[in-house]
Amino acid sequence: MNLEGIGSITGGGRFDKLIADMGGPDLPASGSSFGLERVIDVMNQLGLSTSTNQTTQVFITIFDPNNQELCAKSFGVANLLRLDSIPVEIYTGNKSRLGQQFDVARRKNIPLVLVIGPDELTSDTVALKDLRTGNQQTVTSQDLSAKVKQLLSQ
Repeated sequence: MNLEGIGSITGGGRFDKLIADMGGPDLPASGSSFGLERVIDVMNQLGLSTSTNQTTQVFITIFDPNNQELCAKSFGVANLLRLDSIPVEIYTGNKSRLGQQFDVARRKNIPLVLVIGPDELTSDTVALKDLRTGNQQTVTSQDLSAKVKQLLSQ
């Protein structure tokens, strides 16, 4: 398909002697690559881009990745919220500081963040922070789903 004004989105060619120049055997080679930004520009120009509306509503932090009991509780809470049709993301990165995990939620525009630390584990509660307002509260695990739905409906 040739559309006027679009131009090329890929490039490449033959690279004879490149492998030898890099210290390998003298073999002919060829290659090609796509320019991701160029592909996105063309998709936007042709109206082929999809909307990327945020669907995740709750972000669950990992208080201590080395504490299996805390991790199990965090994943259990995620599962319970998902079973109640609440879109949840649980942190799986390598940053252990809670502040950095909150930054991830902010960048992704996820409005609610849950923290389950040792105190919450002992008392069967969850720390719930609404990033839209800055308000934080402690909620019992049994009331969590209803409280999340209430906050999301505001």
